[in-house]
Amino acid sequence: HSKSDAEYIFQRKQPVEAYNNNDLIGVYYIEKGERTSSRNYTVNCQDAIGVLDLDEYGGGIWLEDTPIETLIADVVNGMFEVYIDPALQGKTLRGYIPPDITRREALRHIAFASGACVDTTGTNVIKIFAPKTEGSAEIHATETYQGGKVTTSDTVTRVSVVGYEIYEREPYDGDESIEFNGVTYGATTHLMSAYNPNVSVSTLPNVIKFDGCYLIHEGNAQERADALLAYYMRRNTYSAKHIVRGQNMGD
Repeated sequence: HSKSDAEYIFQRKQPVEAYNNNDLIGVYYIEKGERTSSRNYTVNCQDAIGVLDLDEYGGGIWLEDTPIETLIADVVNGMFEVYIDPALQGKTLRGYIPPDITRREALRHIAFASGACVDTTGTNVIKIFAPKTEGSAEIHATETYQGGKVTTSDTVTRVSVVGYEIYEREPYDGDESIEFNGVTYGATTHLMSAYNPNVSVSTLPNVIKFDGCYLIHEGNAQERADALLAYYMRRNTYSAKHIVRGQNMGD
């Protein structure tokens, strides 16, 4: 709702900054906008990750260990500024991102393989950072809405992750075949698993398998399996609304 009678013309992907008082909630990019009356406009926006989902990625292959900064720059392609957590800087990956997927999906491959989080909240950049594994914060009752709930998931007995080794040669018998830019590569697979130590003989098997991320290789597959098991070991999911960062009730 405009306070003046100026006529606004909204452009696709035009940035819009949203604030709560002086706190930046986020920067969003216009998908479409329309005028509904003399001073009222309806504008649909999405964040930078949503914009990446609109653009197709041509794929990439890295046969040697390569800094994730290089892979991320190739995927984001200068469309947005990227902040990379110092804890992740210098981390390397190797492997393959297939073509005919969106840039968002390609970035998801990198985040999954490197154990990173991706977020745009409260900033004008794409933040890529390592999740915190320690520490807690107290949430007071005066900051909590009523109606919260706790959901307990089934026990996960094992997490398995498929790793790939890609070679610049024709595939042997039993190898997977990968074609990229007219070149055929051979790939072998490795299955790495992490087992729940708290499983008893009466626990029903519940195995979760991750496959299809070609940036997972023999060097990081076990690390990913261990991290994923640690995630699934946290069986209780707490869902409730809280006031954070000073918002007002109802915001």
